[in-house]
Amino acid sequence: MGRTSASWCCRWPQRKKREPSVGLGVYQYHHHAEDHHVSTPPPALLTNANLLINLQLEVSLRLLDAMRKLSEINLQLGRDLIAEAGANTQRLMASKDATQLSAAIAAQLAPGRQSLQTYQHRVAEQLAQFQPGSQLPH
Repeated sequence: MGRTSASWCCRWPQRKKREPSVGLGVYQYHHHAEDHHVSTPPPALLTNANLLINLQLEVSLRLLDAMRKLSEINLQLGRDLIAEAGANTQRLMASKDATQLSAAIAAQLAPGRQSLQTYQHRVAEQLAQFQPGSQLPH
């Protein structure tokens, strides 16, 4: 090869000479004339690598989008529960007879019924969008 023992500074990690690799694990500051030949990976390997990268990217984007939308739905549930509790309290304070009072108290004891139904519906809609085979919205 004609290299001296000082050639270790140009390459990391130091490896025995073997078949040209894809380039993993070799870091060169500069190249030597004898290292000029670089083999490219087979097209099938590149295609498979691209498919795997695209799949991972799409799955990650779907997960991030689903988490963002579910967070929005959770925040909306909190707002709806607060609004519903406020409306129930106003009904309780405005009740004029025993029938209205008992209905308002019953509403206070079972808070969020309508909000939870709306929440469940929204969550089901979002999860249906992220089923396998659905297209990722752009």
